Amino acid sequence: MRAVLCLSSVLVLIVVSGCSSICGTWTADKSSGSDNPIASVSFCQDGTFTAHAEYGNNRSHAISGHYEVEDGKLVLETEGHERTYDIECKGDKLTLTHEGKSGTMVKMKKRDM
Repeated sequence: MRAVLCLSSVLVLIVVSGCSSICGTWTADKSSGSDNPIASVSFCQDGTFTAHAEYGNNRSHAISGHYEVEDGKLVLETEGHERTYDIECKGDKLTLTHEGKSGTMVKMKKRDM
């Protein structure tokens, strides 16, 4: 039964996000002229994530928490705070938009890790 629930969750993520799956590690596509500080993020099948943001002047910040994907929105929850991104996913490219700032992420393939 547990395996069926896990598989159902993954299938929901696939259908809602338009990606083959949002699960995995994504890195910033700096060539896209990104305004988004997220340098990398890993989404796990259990609904948890870990992200690394870079803010310039050698300032960086790591966060982790839970995530949900629904109706073209990605909601990140960490330490009682929520942040919602509009997302568009096409194959191995994920575009995140928050407060008018957009960034494109590229999904790392297992051989890249």
